[in-house]
Order: sequence, then C-alpha cells, then structure tokens
Amino acid sequence: MSEEVVKLLAERTGRKLGDANMNVEQFDAIDERTLFVGYAGHSDDPSLVMRATARPVVAAFAVAMRELDWPEDVDGLVLRAYDPTEPQHRREGALEWEVSRSVAERYLAASEGESEAGDGQPSEQPDAVVNEAVETARMVYADGHVEPISFDDLS
Repeated sequence: MSEEVVKLLAERTGRKLGDANMNVEQFDAIDERTLFVGYAGHSDDPSLVMRATARPVVAAFAVAMRELDWPEDVDGLVLRAYDPTEPQHRREGALEWEVSRSVAERYLAASEGESEAGDGQPSEQPDAVVNEAVETARMVYADGHVEPISFDDLS
C-alpha cells in the first residue's frame, strides 16, 4: 500500500471528525501502514478529552476504513490531542492514543449488531471496544519522554 492511500484514509477520518464537531488540525501518514490525526482536545484534563472524543474517533476511523474496503495493509490510527494555539501544550506534551484496525472492525460490528454470541446476544458492546483503544493512552512530551496513562486515570 502506498502512503497516498494512507493519507486518503487519514483525510476521510479527519473529515468525519469535523462532521462530529471535532477540530482536526492535522492528518497525514506516519508510514505506509499507519495514519496520524491531530486534533484540538479542548481541555487540559486527559480524562475529559477522552470522554468527549474516544467514541467519535473510533467510529470515524471504522467508517472511513469501510468506505475504502478495509485496506489490508493498514495497521491503525495514531491520534494526538492538543491545543496547538497554546505554547504550554507544545512544551508540556500532548495526549496520544491509538486505534488498531481490529478495534475499528470490532467497533463497527458491535455498533451494527453483527457480532453475536451463540445465544443471539451481541458479544461486544461498542463502549467496551472503545475502552480497548482508550487503554493505549499516553502523554508524549516535547523532549521525547512518554508517560503511560492508566485507564483508571481516565474514568
């Protein structure tokens, strides 16, 4: 797969987030398998940012992947939430997290009721799938230091 396809997927995801009133500042390809979306988090508190943005981000990525027939070589999406207008955020770091291809696929199946257990009940709830992406959250600082944020910190 080419970086052009990954950039197209990042752009589609970014546009869908714009439709959800999220301020996307940047979208690009990290490499031929991973896309990047940077958006304004609208808060200094990572838990508030994640509560407000996690589900729309996972949903937008899943729909964009489906629209492009689930490109086989795409591993996932890396997101960075920050306020690009504030020097403090550039200096002190940004919230970063990931949505894998499998999380996107499972989210779409769960939200459309396609994922069923043997008793006819959905085997996963969309929120449970989103929580898996939330567990990848970390703070990335300008000096390269990375600090994981536990799920408990975000609840």
